Amino acid sequence: MLTRLTEAEFDRYASWAYDLATTAAHASYPSYRDGIKTREDFMARARRGFSDEEVLLFRHDGEVRGWIQWYAIPEENYAMTVSFLVESHVEEAARELAAHVARLHPGATLDIGLDGANVQAAAALEKCGFTLLENAVNHTLFFDQYQPVPVPQDVALMTAADESDFRRLHNWPDMYWNAERILADLPNWKVYLHRQQGAAVAALVCRAGDWPEVFSVDFGGGDFLPESYRAMMAACLNDIHLAGHSHMSYFEEEEHALPILAELGFQRVGRYLAYRKELKEE
Repeated sequence: MLTRLTEAEFDRYASWAYDLATTAAHASYPSYRDGIKTREDFMARARRGFSDEEVLLFRHDGEVRGWIQWYAIPEENYAMTVSFLVESHVEEAARELAAHVARLHPGATLDIGLDGANVQAAAALEKCGFTLLENAVNHTLFFDQYQPVPVPQDVALMTAADESDFRRLHNWPDMYWNAERILADLPNWKVYLHRQQGAAVAALVCRAGDWPEVFSVDFGGGDFLPESYRAMMAACLNDIHLAGHSHMSYFEEEEHALPILAELGFQRVGRYLAYRKELKEE
């Protein structure tokens, strides 16, 4: 059974939920095992369950077994969990959550992120009809340990003259942040291009701001280009370091990239699994 967390229950269950969030076998995403987000961050986000989000306690046979926090974006018919922390009877919890969200937002898309070590929850979501969308390795880089890396001259930030090359490389029309949207919002992004014999062969897109994040790495021919990847990532990291940021998170699906990230100083946090289900009211 799912019930909304009350103010009176917060102190009783929030610390228990944080312990689940920092235990790999029960953890979900966003991760509190990345060395960046703290207990205080967890508690502050959990309190949004009393305003614009919802925290649900999952009970089985009268005992609290799970803590689930989620929110919806009604205009996009979309919902996602902030935490999916269930100690046992996970399939029951997942079915109840899907039904609860479907009642409030019929037809919505529901996303749940899990730590890859949380095999119990992953199996439960798959039994409940969720589809695995992303399987990536989460990394953290702390810039107090970072040593700037020499960057080849054929890597540079995109200029106005390079925009057609970027459109060709970042050719994902079904992606929300497609080339046109990024170009229209360019002050909030950094785009790096790698050229070989004058031709742009790869692009790296990084979201700028207080929490920089590499959004995509695109290769013109489709095949992974290790030298392009290393060169563009180094240029991006050098700039983030120079700007005074303390850390950076990055999720990488390409196995060939993992040794390069380790070489550049990234620390592996764990594997990230993204699950999705299109909901119907039951």
